[in-house]
Amino acid sequence: MQHVLLSGVSSISTVLRPAGFDASTGAVTALWLKSPEDSIWDGDDGMNEYRAFMKEWAPNEAIESSVFEYSTAQMIVEILKNCGDDLSRENLINQATNVRGLQLSMFLPGVTINISPSARVGWKKARMARFDGSRWLLLDEIDGN
Repeated sequence: MQHVLLSGVSSISTVLRPAGFDASTGAVTALWLKSPEDSIWDGDDGMNEYRAFMKEWAPNEAIESSVFEYSTAQMIVEILKNCGDDLSRENLINQATNVRGLQLSMFLPGVTINISPSARVGWKKARMARFDGSRWLLLDEIDGN
């Protein structure tokens, strides 16, 4: 039987370890974020910046479970920068609904943010991964629109 996990419940430290690595081995999921739990990202600039940020600003927080929030904050910063000096509601909404090809540092390479007034889901791409008993192994190429 193939176990397919939603990406939101694919954390190694908070889901797979408590469930048991034996029970989790072979499960598949879709990933779009880099994982601090995976040594493949140890030399990555985005991961190094993330770890430094967490060490300075949230030293008591679980580093493996804050990547999404960190990425959300990065996106908010980009939108506010694009607003310039015009922080009106209209401009903020305009900037937030017109994002093209934004590559966040903790998103997997090639997974970008694309938002328009008619398509507000920020990313539609991910990579499939299979849990090998200790880490998620990325499979194939990025999938999605």
